[in-house]
Amino acid sequence: MAEEDNKGKKNDTGKNMIACIEPIFFKELGKVYTHGLKKYDLDNWKKFDPLNNREEDVRLKSALLRHLMAAFEGEIYDPDALKQGDKLIHWAQVAFYCHLYISNLKECGRLE
Repeated sequence: MAEEDNKGKKNDTGKNMIACIEPIFFKELGKVYTHGLKKYDLDNWKKFDPLNNREEDVRLKSALLRHLMAAFEGEIYDPDALKQGDKLIHWAQVAFYCHLYISNLKECGRLE
């Protein structure tokens, strides 16, 4: 019997490979949420409804794009957060806004 025949097989083709996400991603994203608690209540981010509120949509997308542009320009840390004693990576803040939008899509029943 070949050695390969003795190995377990797992057919996970096409399944979510969430374990490929490095722990640092979750740590940095968690810092963004922790920083937000200095100003807002725990679930404040869930109160936004950008898919149904144009003003909220514009404000949130503007914030996302400011962080994205800063990252594209080579800035790693958000200077406003640094002034408050937190080292927040712009990319983690972009991820926060992506999470907000994905959660909103799910909440509105627009995801399958």
